[in-house]
Amino acid sequence: MELMIESSYDALSESAARLVETALARKSDALICLPTGHTPLGLFRKLTESPKAPERWRGATVVALDEYLGVRPEQPHSLIGWLRRELLDGLEIGNDRLLRVDPVHPEPSAACAALDREIEERGGIELTVLGLGPNGHIGFNEPGTAADSATRVVRLAEASIASNAAYWKARGGYEPEYGLTLGMGTILRHSKTIALLVSGAHKADIFQQFLRQSPSPAIPATLLKQASRLIVLADEAAAGKSEIRQTEDR
Repeated sequence: MELMIESSYDALSESAARLVETALARKSDALICLPTGHTPLGLFRKLTESPKAPERWRGATVVALDEYLGVRPEQPHSLIGWLRRELLDGLEIGNDRLLRVDPVHPEPSAACAALDREIEERGGIELTVLGLGPNGHIGFNEPGTAADSATRVVRLAEASIASNAAYWKARGGYEPEYGLTLGMGTILRHSKTIALLVSGAHKADIFQQFLRQSPSPAIPATLLKQASRLIVLADEAAAGKSEIRQTEDR
C-alpha cells in the first residue's frame, strides 16, 4: 500500500488527477473505473478543466462503480445521470464508452454477470478510483461483503440509506434501499491499480480503522489491502495528526 497525505482537498484532487492522466498516457484505450459521491468532485473538476481533456479521453472507457436499482438515467436521483453531469459530458464521453449495469434490466443479476465478463474480456481496468464510505463501504459493498464478491444487486445498509436520504431530501425525498455495485472480487481481480481517496475530518475515524485493521469483510475497504497495487490519498483533515504519521513511517 502506498500512502500519500496531501495538505488539502485541492492537493488531493490534483494528485488523483495525475494518477488518472498517467493511466491514460500508459494506455489510451484504458478502462477507468470512477466513483460517485462528494469526494471525487474535485478530481472531476481537475479532469475537465483542460480544453484538451476530451481529446485525452477519446479512446478511453469509463466503468461506473455503482447505481441505484430501478432508476433510469434521466431521473434526478440517478447516479449515472449525476456522473454524466459532473464529468462525462465535460469529457465528451457518450454511452458507447460507458460500461455499467443497466439499472432497469429485467434480469439484473444476468446484467451484473455480463459486465464482469466484459471487463475481463477487455483486459481489466487500468485504474479504479474509489472513495471511503463512512462505515467502510466501497461503492455499495457494505460491511459483511466477501473479498471474492461479484458485481451484484445489494440491499443498502441503514447507514448508507440514511446518508443517501439526507442527500436526496431536497430532490424529492428519495430513499433508495437497493443498489448495483461492482463487487470487491471484481475490483480486486480486475484492477491493475486502485486509488482510494479519503477527504474530510468526518472520515478520520473510519480512516484510522482502515489503516489499523487487517483485511476483513467487517470493513470492506480493508480488503483493498489485498490489491496488486493500492494507492491511498488522504488530506490532512482525514488523516489527523500523530497516528497517521506513525503509520506513514512504518
